[in-house]
Amino acid sequence: MNKIMNRVWVCITILLLPVHVWAAFNLSVSPYEGGASLRFGTVGVPGSREVRIRISSTESTQYQVFQRILEPLTNERGEQMNMDAITSYAVRGSNGQGTLYQQQPTTLGYADSLLYTSSPAGPGDSFIVAYNVDTSRLGASGNFRGKIYYTLRPLGSGTQQEVFLNVYLDASGKFHVECTGSSGRNSVRMSTRNTGDQEGYVRVSFNENIGRAIRVSQEVINVPRNEMSMEISSGAIKFFTSSDKGGELFYRTLSPLERKRVLLYSSSQAQGELYAHFVVDEEKIAEEKAGIYRGRLKYIIEASSDVQEELIDFEIEVTPIFQLSVDFPQGGLNFTELLPKSPPQVREAVVEVRSNLGKPYIVSQKMDMPLMNEKGNEIAPKNFMCKAELFPQQPGRVKNPGFVPVPLGENPVFFSDERGSPARFRVLYQLNPYQGLISGNYFTGMSFSLQER
Repeated sequence: MNKIMNRVWVCITILLLPVHVWAAFNLSVSPYEGGASLRFGTVGVPGSREVRIRISSTESTQYQVFQRILEPLTNERGEQMNMDAITSYAVRGSNGQGTLYQQQPTTLGYADSLLYTSSPAGPGDSFIVAYNVDTSRLGASGNFRGKIYYTLRPLGSGTQQEVFLNVYLDASGKFHVECTGSSGRNSVRMSTRNTGDQEGYVRVSFNENIGRAIRVSQEVINVPRNEMSMEISSGAIKFFTSSDKGGELFYRTLSPLERKRVLLYSSSQAQGELYAHFVVDEEKIAEEKAGIYRGRLKYIIEASSDVQEELIDFEIEVTPIFQLSVDFPQGGLNFTELLPKSPPQVREAVVEVRSNLGKPYIVSQKMDMPLMNEKGNEIAPKNFMCKAELFPQQPGRVKNPGFVPVPLGENPVFFSDERGSPARFRVLYQLNPYQGLISGNYFTGMSFSLQER
């Protein structure tokens, strides 16, 4: 990256066509600040420079003064500058008599544009025209040269006067670009370990742009892979763009990180800034196998014929997950107000396993004591039963899809698939009252455990 301070300046050389001493009119054009050039400051600093136009007359003939582009401003590569970048206006009150036109900024064109009309008696006069260069509209860089043509035209009769200015504009040099990652000069590192680590960004900034059309694109040249060369799933990482310094943004809302090249930002400003923000999709990342996934992003910054590419190392750590959660019914496994002829009572426990280890596992249940009431009376084992059911589209298998007596101690209820995929199932507990049951409230303790198979 080269940082070159760029300056834009305009040089106007005055060449007057021969004017004989007996001419009725004389037209002269000169920079208001003296000399033969107009100088503008550093790129991006606004300002205007002025030219004084003088007319002398020996005849009482009304006249008009026009301006137009004679030759477009063209650089050494033959590229034409966008003429919308130069505007002019006649300074209100700078004339002594007559009528001024174009008192609002107007772009220069190839057709005659009226600046001034004298009073009917056609006396001599002078006025000022101010010129502005908008560097954000140049459209190209380099050393430009062109011509502005001025014409004094008598109304009715007489010979018109013509003057042209050679215009030189220096807009050479290369703009300065910086591309940095949130974890260092050229890296972004994210992790699922903590909430604050689940975000990252890439910042692209530029300054001292001379009217170039800036385009910033992003491309995934290496999809993040873990140590086993497994690619991270599409949608597990998402991104969006932001900027508080103008320009046109694309991908303003969360979008999956795509392999293909995508346009993120465009601008023609003198300076600008873009952020590409990355976030983890918690739902999708939970399906990824634990490990460190490494990839690489490329940012392409185009400015007219100049192209700059920056590589960013991208890393996401998926931390190990091996978790079991159980949602017991309110009050636990309590069966209340039982009578010998009461209808069966059912309680449900919902079990969920989250794992990204890629290894098969087993879920077991453990009943520490028989189902009994507060006086220690036990339910006959054959009347306290359980079965397990998978929720729709869940992997793995349950041990007892039909009701069986609940055994004491620890016993398997679920087996995962070979990949150890996350799963969700439920266990139903049913108590069937029977003749000889002692009325009352019955309860037991139940726990679940998770272990690798």
